[in-house]
Amino acid sequence: MMSWSKTLVYSGILAVVFTLPYDFPINNIAIIYALACFLIFIMTSKQNGRYVFSRIFNDHLALVFIGFSILYLGAGLIRLDAYQDPMIMWKALEKRIPFLIFPFVLTVVPLYSKRQIKWIFHMFLIMVVLSSLTCLIIGAYQTITTGTVHYINTENGVVENNFMYYRLSSYIGIHPVYFSSYVLLATILSLSDLRQNFQSSSSTLLIFKILTLFYLIGIIFLLKSAIIITALLIILLGFLGFHFYQRRAMISGPRLALIVIGMVAVSVILAVRVDQKIGQRGSLFSYDYSQPGGGSWNVVNLRLAKWTVATEAIRNHWLAGVGPGNLYSTLDRYYKLHNFRFALREHYNPHNQFLHSFLILGILGLLLLVFMFVLPFVKSWQKLDVVWFLFSFGFILFSVTESTLAVNKGIIFYVFMTCLFNNLPSLTSTYLRNE
Repeated sequence: MMSWSKTLVYSGILAVVFTLPYDFPINNIAIIYALACFLIFIMTSKQNGRYVFSRIFNDHLALVFIGFSILYLGAGLIRLDAYQDPMIMWKALEKRIPFLIFPFVLTVVPLYSKRQIKWIFHMFLIMVVLSSLTCLIIGAYQTITTGTVHYINTENGVVENNFMYYRLSSYIGIHPVYFSSYVLLATILSLSDLRQNFQSSSSTLLIFKILTLFYLIGIIFLLKSAIIITALLIILLGFLGFHFYQRRAMISGPRLALIVIGMVAVSVILAVRVDQKIGQRGSLFSYDYSQPGGGSWNVVNLRLAKWTVATEAIRNHWLAGVGPGNLYSTLDRYYKLHNFRFALREHYNPHNQFLHSFLILGILGLLLLVFMFVLPFVKSWQKLDVVWFLFSFGFILFSVTESTLAVNKGIIFYVFMTCLFNNLPSLTSTYLRNE
């Protein structure tokens, strides 16, 4: 029978999952609650404390997460004078607390039953669906009350659609690209659930699960993130290809042809959507630094320009980095040097987590980041955990075009989910299978 302290920690884990797809202040309260529950757990018994620390010291991935948080803290404190307002520094460090908390808190996952672990994943899937429905309902309300689907953003003068991109995810306070990554994991879980329970589910339940899957894919389209749509395309093709390869002996020639046609059709639709997103303005790969914001920039050439500038800054600060507090001032100096007026005006970060960590923490920070991404990728492959593998693949791809671990919603999402997968006693798919 489970002790009350273990049950308390479980409630903290569920609280974090429950608030994951919502704005940071709400999620932050849940994280504090989970930490308090965990501290009670280790203080109620010496055996609990020994269990936690033995697992931590034998887990290379957990040690890498903790090492990254310590390095960031040290870099921030050493260059404390870089922060004009000390509160900014402490807020920046607060964002990195999950690197230190979740490797400890989620060591307790193996202590829970299969049903309890299953509920963690189901809770995440439910909350992503509910939060996206919240966005759609508020979007519909805005459209009805204003009489138009369009909204003029007073900050930048851009005309936005109440049901798309920034405007859609703004209703729950999350950047659309980060929310897309949440929906992508929910899609992976939904796919795995459908595959595991296809034969055992009733017709009504099966239809509901298929509609849920298509609903999640539709939300990804509405959020309009080119990199997440690309990841979705690769994951769908890989998932379907693996599924049908395992069942190749059971598939007749006409059915195989129908499956191939369907996969090609889905690929074309997704590819067209990506092309509309990245090829709608300017030249795809060429750029002129001096051009202001507008028709000359798109999501590809703008990132190429930022990566070029960040790489030049790294060449001069590759050993120890510039420190967290000097990131924007350093990049602004190089933007000014290149007459990169648009980036200078917006104070852009590198929009690449590898370049971001390299610039602020130097070569050691880059190495720790690579380990944080590669270890889960390798462990999931060795374990043959398809869900974990696809999640890791999607987030690494996402981190090529965004500074994913510079934003609290990216940090919490990646560290929590990676530590959860890492501590599962069995494959993720086994917790999605109906008894």
